[in-house]
Amino acid sequence: VLALAAAPAAHAQGSAARGGLWVEDASGQLVRWDRSDPGRAARTARRAPEARLAFLVETFARTASGALAANDLSAGRVVRALAGAGAHPAGAGVEAPYVEPEYERPRVLARPGERRRVVGFRAARVVEVRTERTERLGLLVDLAVGAGATRVLEAGPEGGR
Repeated sequence: VLALAAAPAAHAQGSAARGGLWVEDASGQLVRWDRSDPGRAARTARRAPEARLAFLVETFARTASGALAANDLSAGRVVRALAGAGAHPAGAGVEAPYVEPEYERPRVLARPGERRRVVGFRAARVVEVRTERTERLGLLVDLAVGAGATRVLEAGPEGGR
C-alpha cells in the first residue's frame, strides 16, 4: 500500500516535515520513505494499535501435582493456539500457577467442628498475549477457549484506549 503524504512547503524544514511516501512493510507497519535520503526509511512513523488479551486457565485433579501438570498442558495449548494465529506473549506471557484445595460441600446436618474432606485441587494461571490485528479479537478468544482457557479476563485495546 502506498500513500503520498505531501506537507506544505512552508513547513518543510526537516526531512520529516517534507512529506514523502508512506510504505507498508512486510509486517504491515507503515514506514516513511524520506525523499532526501532514498536509500533509507525512517523507522515506524506510525504504530498500529495493539490489543491485549488475558485468559484464565483452570484445571482440577485429585492431587496438587496432577492439577499443576494438567494446567501446564492446558496453558501450553492456549499459548500455541494463540501464537499460531499471530498473537505474541505479553511480557512473561504465562504467569506462575496457583493451587488451592477444594473441599466437599458442607452437609446440612454436619456436626459442630466436623472437618470437610479435600476432594481435589484446582490450579489456575493467567495467559496474556498482545496482537496488532485488533479485528481478530473474536477469533483469538474462540481459539483460546477451544484450547483450554476457562475465562476471558480482558480482550481489548492496550491501556483501554
